[in-house]
Order: sequence, then C-alpha cells, then structure tokens
Amino acid sequence: YRKEKTQLNFEQSMTIEQDYDASPKEMVQFEEVKASYARALTDIPENQRVTLLINRNEGLKYHEIAEDFNISIKTVEKRISTALAYLKKELL
Repeated sequence: YRKEKTQLNFEQSMTIEQDYDASPKEMVQFEEVKASYARALTDIPENQRVTLLINRNEGLKYHEIAEDFNISIKTVEKRISTALAYLKKELL
C-alpha cells in the first residue's frame, strides 16, 4: 500500500500546474527533466528510494521512518543522503 501511495505522490508531483501557461519548449524541457528524474530514481536501490520518497512525499520524519521499518535513525539518514547524492550527480 505504502509503495503504491508513494508512486502516486511522485506522479502527482511531476505535473505542471494547470494554471501555468507553459510554452511548447518548456513542456519538452519539463518532460525531459521528468524522465531523467524518474530514470535516476529507478537506479537507486529500493531501500534508499523508498526511504527517500516516504520522507519527501509522505512527510514522515526520520524517527518515524526508522520506527516503521525497524531500523536506526542513522540508517535512515544514510539512505536519504546517499539517494540525494546520487540524484544530484545524475541530474546536475
């Protein structure tokens, strides 16, 4: 259930606001960035990806994630920082 909800939140966050009048060029650029982000997310190990998306999309704090997955807060911190470093490297 949580995985499906996280995927839905990701898809919702990767849309242009309906009241924003984007040019065709901006739409193409947005779709390219969106595809690059989705591809980079799939390359991240599942435990890092799920931890990152739960933190970002569902707003769970590190200690809540640690409790839910029965892992230490340091493990949560490491997973998120490693995932963010990978995304930064791939997307910038």
